[in-house]
Amino acid sequence: MEDLSTKYFQETGWHYFITPSSFLQFMETFVHILRSREEEMQMKRDHFHMGLSKILEASRVVTDLQKELSSVGPQIEQKTKEKEIIKEKLKKDSQTVMKVQILVKRDEETMAEEIRIVEDYAQRTANELKNVMPALDQAILALNALGEADVTELRAYTQPPFLILTVMKAVCILLQRNANWTTVKLLLAETDFIKKLINLDKDSIPDQVFIKLKKILTLPDFKPHKIAPVSIACCYMSQWVIALNNYHEVQKMVGPKQIEIAEAQNILKISRERLAEKQRGLQLIEDHLVLLQATYENIIAEKQQLVNWRKVATRRLQCASILPTVLEEEKARWQETIDQLDSKLESVWGDLLLSAACIVYTGVLTPAFRQLIVKKWEALCVENNIALSSNFSLIEVMAQKYEIYRWHNQGLPLGWYSTENAIMIKNSQQWPLLIDPHKQAYNWIRRMEGYKLQELSVEDSSYTKKIENAMKMGGSVLLQNLPETLAPGLEAILKKEIYQRRRQYFIKIGNSEVEYNSNFR
Repeated sequence: MEDLSTKYFQETGWHYFITPSSFLQFMETFVHILRSREEEMQMKRDHFHMGLSKILEASRVVTDLQKELSSVGPQIEQKTKEKEIIKEKLKKDSQTVMKVQILVKRDEETMAEEIRIVEDYAQRTANELKNVMPALDQAILALNALGEADVTELRAYTQPPFLILTVMKAVCILLQRNANWTTVKLLLAETDFIKKLINLDKDSIPDQVFIKLKKILTLPDFKPHKIAPVSIACCYMSQWVIALNNYHEVQKMVGPKQIEIAEAQNILKISRERLAEKQRGLQLIEDHLVLLQATYENIIAEKQQLVNWRKVATRRLQCASILPTVLEEEKARWQETIDQLDSKLESVWGDLLLSAACIVYTGVLTPAFRQLIVKKWEALCVENNIALSSNFSLIEVMAQKYEIYRWHNQGLPLGWYSTENAIMIKNSQQWPLLIDPHKQAYNWIRRMEGYKLQELSVEDSSYTKKIENAMKMGGSVLLQNLPETLAPGLEAILKKEIYQRRRQYFIKIGNSEVEYNSNFR
């Protein structure tokens, strides 16, 4: 750089100074643009790679959908066949179930009718037996009413009256004892005589007893109302004898009926078991029919699901097929861009190192000297094995085509020298000092910044105050007509002596502390 400074003075008559602060600016600029440009390039590559991945993914989706669609058709046909088979089977089984239901219902109705007949018959038989029970119960109650005195009165007879003797003979016959007065007196002497009568098992008395008893019962005077005047105790016992005889007579008629009822109930039990077996069989085939119906509905649902999926997949296939076709040219261009970005990322350190050097050191140089120093720097990078683009260009590394086009539309003069100057203004970490006799840079900056730009002159006594306000608000300032000697406050601003306290940026101008907005330019 010292040789260049000497040669530059010899050819142009201008001094070119290189100071330690220049090297610090160079390092600061390199770190700044490396961080921002590498991140920007990586993000750009990721975007293109994502777009390319989507195109490739769409191609895979098309292939996968085509395979799946080719397999769905046979599946739908298979489901259709299964549906028809199940439908036919369901029809036949439904008819079978209906026939079995009719048969079982008929058996149930027959069984219900038979049960009703047997139950009615049993009820009538029970009623017949029940009709004689009140008289027997009443006679037993009467016997319970007899006391020891009533029994003693009877036992006192040596020659009892005819009706008393007749009643007591009847009692002896029922107790299956000798029908004479001696036996009667022995019975009457027993303390539990009345209890024996009351607890007598009426269902175990033999028929021969009632045959013997019939001779007494047929006597015209064997009537309770005729016996009552003679003996109340014998009156009650006669009622008991008559009630037992009536019960026996009814029991003789009812007994065979009860046997018939029992036989009929056994038959009904067997019939119920057979009917229950038929009902279980009916339940099984009904459950089978329900399962078959559920299977049929599931097959219909699965088929419909396949049909719906085929419609959706067909639409997706149409859309997915359009994407690779429409973006075929973009696919090649994006791949080329990714390759270019990969190549740039490989040489990003060397390219940005030279770019930072150009921004810091070559701003004041003429075009010829710029090209000269860049060639020397390129050779230095090659000697030190620093990766670098084969044809380094500050414009290609630090600016986009659309950005350069916008600058030209905003009034930037054409040519690579003016474009490099714009890149230096945009990326320098120091505020640029412009020598602009033809006002080309002035016109470009005005159009680029627009309404945010404040045009100040050092001849204005309040220009420092206005700069301070712009720093607070984050505005843009174009300071014109600078003298060779700068005011102390302006020097602090130009050097960017910024510090941070409590997450807020400040700059000290003289003795005052001014807030600093990072958007200030």
